Order: sequence, then structure tokens, then C-alpha cells
Amino acid sequence: MPFSIEPGVAIHMDDFGNVDSRIMFTEPQGDRNLQILSTQIQPGGNAAYIEQELMHLIIARSNRDLLEVMSEVVGRPYKMQGNRPETGFDVAGLIQYIYNQSMGRGFPTDLEGQLKEVTLIEIQDIMPKDVLYWKSGDLVINAGVYVGGSRYLTVDLLAGEVTVKELADTWQPDFVGTIMPRGK
Repeated sequence: MPFSIEPGVAIHMDDFGNVDSRIMFTEPQGDRNLQILSTQIQPGGNAAYIEQELMHLIIARSNRDLLEVMSEVVGRPYKMQGNRPETGFDVAGLIQYIYNQSMGRGFPTDLEGQLKEVTLIEIQDIMPKDVLYWKSGDLVINAGVYVGGSRYLTVDLLAGEVTVKELADTWQPDFVGTIMPRGK
């Protein structure tokens, strides 16, 4: 039973090559989460299996590997209010794009809004895809996505591009936030 996915639609084809089931969806973009728009599943003995497999395709498309997404963005230029590889990124736009592409969810377009969406954790509990925040007074002045190995992805304003940096002992983040559940 062949399954396939394209932007906005996951389909199943019957043994004769005809589309017999489809799920229409919008991919996560900006602060909008993935949304299922319509479902058309052919009734029959395999209906539940077909629907489950189509949903697996959609979820997998929305939860790409962090390293894969990083390869699209490293070296892209700084652009104020940018949130796409084609145009460039600011820090908030970069974090939003990473969460859209590797977590399959919407995320706010500003650092203060992003900080409100995460659960704060201790730095020793950090995991890849967690967000690091640096503040000056009440203002968030920098942020990045932790990628592992004491490294984080951010927009370096001096270099004018997206880059991976090392966490420095002299400049640790003020806050670390996560949207991923943590076991206790």
C-alpha cells in the first residue's frame, strides 16, 4: 500500500494507483502550529491503519532532525525580522524556524514571547533543542538553540550570519527554557 506526502497533503493509493485516502494539513509556520484541515479515509478493514500511517508521515515531516535543519541555516545572513533561510534570520526568527521545522510547532516571533512559552530549567538539565537566553536588566539581549556538546546555534550580529558558538564559562545564559517534557 503506497503512501506519499507532499506539502499540505498525505495520500494513500490503492492497488490500482488511485488515491483512496488523504489528509490535508498546513505545516507549522511562524507562530502557527501544524493543523489538520481535512481527512478523507476510505472505509474498510485497513482504514485505521491507513489513517495512522498518514499521520505518522505528517508528524515525521514536521519533526525533522535538528542537524538537518541546522545545515539549512548555518551561514545564512542576519536580517532584521527574518525567519526563513531564503532571506536570513534575526535571533527570534531563527529560534522560531528551528521550532517550526524540528519540533513541528508554532512559536512566537519575539524573544520575550518565546521566553513566556518555555518552561525554565536549570542549565545542568539542558538538552538539544532547549533555548538559551541572555538578559541585560529586563531585556533579552541574545538567545540561541542548544545543539549539544556545549554548543548553541545563534545569529552572530558581528559576523552577520547564523553560526554555532561554544558556551563560554564567562558568559553563561541567564535562563534556559524547554518545551519538551522532562521525566522526574
